Amino acid sequence: MTTRTRPALLLFTALAASCATPVDPTPRDPGLDVPDAFAEDRTGTASDESPEPADDPTTLWWRRFDTPRLAETVEEALIHNRDIQAAAARLEAAVSRADIAGADLWPQLGAGANGQRTRVNFIGLPIPGGGGGVLSNTYNQYNLSLDLSWEIDLWGRIRAGQLAAEEDLAAAAADLRGARLSLAARSAKAFLQLVETGQQLRLAEETAETFRRTETQVDERFRTGVRPAFDLRLARADRRSAEALVERRRRQLDAATRELEILLGRYPEAAFAPDAALPAIPPPIPPGLPSTLLERRPDIVAADRRLAAADARLGEARASLWPQLTLTGSGGTSSNDLGDLADLDFRVWSIGAGLLAPIFQGGRLRANVDLRDAQRREALATWAQTVLQAFREVEQALAAERLLAEEVDRLGAAAEEARAAQGVAGDRYSRGLIDVTALLDAQRRALTSETEFLTARRARLDARIDLLLALGGGFETAPPDDLDSTETSAPTPEDL
Repeated sequence: MTTRTRPALLLFTALAASCATPVDPTPRDPGLDVPDAFAEDRTGTASDESPEPADDPTTLWWRRFDTPRLAETVEEALIHNRDIQAAAARLEAAVSRADIAGADLWPQLGAGANGQRTRVNFIGLPIPGGGGGVLSNTYNQYNLSLDLSWEIDLWGRIRAGQLAAEEDLAAAAADLRGARLSLAARSAKAFLQLVETGQQLRLAEETAETFRRTETQVDERFRTGVRPAFDLRLARADRRSAEALVERRRRQLDAATRELEILLGRYPEAAFAPDAALPAIPPPIPPGLPSTLLERRPDIVAADRRLAAADARLGEARASLWPQLTLTGSGGTSSNDLGDLADLDFRVWSIGAGLLAPIFQGGRLRANVDLRDAQRREALATWAQTVLQAFREVEQALAAERLLAEEVDRLGAAAEEARAAQGVAGDRYSRGLIDVTALLDAQRRALTSETEFLTARRARLDARIDLLLALGGGFETAPPDDLDSTETSAPTPEDL
């Protein structure tokens, strides 16, 4: 390229930079007045600051339950779960698409080498000597070249496409964070369900043993003629129902174990050994301000980035209505002799510019603008719905925390009273003061109360996880070293 062409190239570059129009973002408006605090936040602790030091690794939300086995389970799932690995692969694909979209901003340079042997016939020319045949010539042609092509992005079409791909990448990254957060919650809940099912199994086994002892007592009285066959049949029916409940709990424990093993990326062989008892409820957490939820929740961030991508694609479609300017250049050597390709005396070159303006394409370009505008409006509605859904989930989780705390307290008291009543009934039956129906009823009530109490305790733990999930994770600002090991498995606290 000669020095005479450089000013023209610089002029075109400056023109491209000056004419590329930015994409106007769509105003974010969910269509409602966001309150200063959550309606269900009755603690008065709303804050957008971390309640603990940022460098404390125990602030990872799943470690707040103070159950090492639960924390190990969650972190194993984050490393080995196949769905997370697939989400990480989708993020890598989005990175590649963003790179591809930005490639057209740069000149495209290619190298070529070709050789050709050609025979040309000269029809109608006299043949020397008057002999028959056709006069012809055979020759070789060899070329070596560097070819340059560059579309000047006058109207920002290429830049808008690149911006859309970058926003898609940001949405994919938020999706991965959301998938990790969701998996952490699912694996924690699956672990707690497994623990509760194990406790329910032990409770069923203890109850079955209690009913067996009662049946033995009734059978002894029946054989001595003290009690009728009706009492014995009632005792046998309750004992067999209790044994059936044991088998049902074993089946539930087996299914819960295999489900958790799948989340952990293990073979589902029902070999996972959970803790013996449910953990205590961790300390309360401040829910933060409603406005911070828009920045913390991965699904809201992803919806926001997809809306930005829709804005960019609308700008890309509008820019496609304008002419496209392309610069081309080629330089190299050409000769009939292969050995001359390295000789600069045989050099050839060309430069050019082309302007292509769309005139008639059957309405395709205008329809594409309408399509992108409709997709932008769809993305805006999706974003607003995601925000509303997020607010609902937080409010519902806060209400569930409060109501379940009251429910657990009452069921705990009821279970304690039912156990005491069972003891009194057993003592009174042994002394012959009540009949077997009262004893069996007390035993069934004790089983029901204990079962409901365990279920409610696990539901309250699940509610705490739901609240953390609804808030977009914990309040951490730095990942601990033991979780910052691999790209696809290391959930940073900003993610979770």
